Formats: sequence, structure tokens, C-alpha cells
Amino acid sequence: DRVWVNAEIPESLAATVKPGSPVQARAAASPGTVFRAKVGAILPEVNATTRTLKARIEIANPRGELVPGRFVTVDLAPQSRATVATWWIFRAASSPPRKRMRG
Repeated sequence: DRVWVNAEIPESLAATVKPGSPVQARAAASPGTVFRAKVGAILPEVNATTRTLKARIEIANPRGELVPGRFVTVDLAPQSRATVATWWIFRAASSPPRKRMRG
């Protein structure tokens, strides 16, 4: 399973963030866990006010810990500790919806 996060890339990182770039994500709901991710695409959206580009981040979610509607913090360049703010998780288009167990 995968989930997506659309993250706004600061102008200062725009030249270094490319599709396929490795990314790390962390969620408050899973303290201490680092999720492997990558930049899936640089979207054709530019925010002139904040001077940011939008990138779609694809996060591996094999155990289903990242739930759409919650938030993650994304490290776009883990080696340089360039952290982008917390972003909303949504389901990847190719991921089937998870069945909820009643209990």
C-alpha cells in the first residue's frame, strides 16, 4: 500500500527536489517510525504568495499505519535536514480502500 502527500517545496529547495528523490516522513501517531518515501511528481502548481512548488510525495505504507486524513511531517532532503511542514495524507489512486473491522 501507498499513500500520497502533497507538500509545498520552498523556493530554496526547488532545484534539488526532483521526481525519484528520496524523502522521509514521520507521523505523530507512530512515534519513532520513519517512513520511506520518494518524490513522485512535481505538480504544475506554483504559489506566488509563498513562493513554493507543490510535490506529490509517495509514501510506502505496508502496515497501514498512515491513515488518510491524518498528517505527516516530510523531510525532503534528509541528509541536510530540510524539513517541510506537516501535510495531510490521502490515499494513492492505485491503492484499494481498506476494510474497517467492526468491534
